[in-house]
Amino acid sequence: MTQHDRGPGLLRIPSDVTPEWLTQVLSRAGVLQAGARVTAFECTPIGTGQMADTTRFTLAYDEPGAGPGSVVGKFASADDQSRSTGLALRAYEIEVRFYREVAATVSARLPAVHLAEVEPETGWFTLLLEDIVGAEQGDQIEACGPDVAAAVLEEMAGLHAPCWERAALAELEWLNRSAPGSDGLLVALVSSLLPGFLERYADRLSSEHQDVCRLFVEKLPAWLDTRGTQRTATHGDFRLDNLLFQPDEARPVVVDWQTAAWAPASVDVAYFIGG
Repeated sequence: MTQHDRGPGLLRIPSDVTPEWLTQVLSRAGVLQAGARVTAFECTPIGTGQMADTTRFTLAYDEPGAGPGSVVGKFASADDQSRSTGLALRAYEIEVRFYREVAATVSARLPAVHLAEVEPETGWFTLLLEDIVGAEQGDQIEACGPDVAAAVLEEMAGLHAPCWERAALAELEWLNRSAPGSDGLLVALVSSLLPGFLERYADRLSSEHQDVCRLFVEKLPAWLDTRGTQRTATHGDFRLDNLLFQPDEARPVVVDWQTAAWAPASVDVAYFIGG
């Protein structure tokens, strides 16, 4: 297995990972006992991401207990079309740069980052993260009760409040991607998707609800103009599927930062509650 020369520590695919690479990364991150090394590992694919491949690496050391029992690696999708989409949307760059440039600012629970590298021009990236042991992924279809929802909103505040109107964050081009024509592109995109949505769910949406969808899209430009001017760092896809819950721990861990943006906090709040 060969490590691609794509910047410090960057690998393209999970099969490029070696015990030597893991030893170097964990040692540099300060989570490996001095002088210890990874001797072997087992790989298990996890998650259902559409634009990235995520793998759990269960580790063995020359000195038992010298480091974390497992870590999670995240890489660009092996599927060419999915990877091209991730590159076009800058999803890979956004997630890596969030962990590198914003994560330390927030008080929301995030996995610890051992490595975060990306090539913005190609989309290849490597994230090596803390494995949230024993956690279960939330299920948006099953939804959640009010106690869990309240805990999620508290965690959301831990993202929004520390970043609120921070000038240094607003100046990050990869985070603050708003432009004069961005709302127009959003309107065009939603308008183009509406007919297919209504056709696919015609047997599940009442005529009244279909009319609401049409009216909303018609009024979408005016609605976008009503958004407040105050901004903060937002997740952009704050739903149960992107939250990890551990037994006996009320606070969820927030993952999947590929849609992070500089936007009104209400975007995350409304998205979560609406979902």
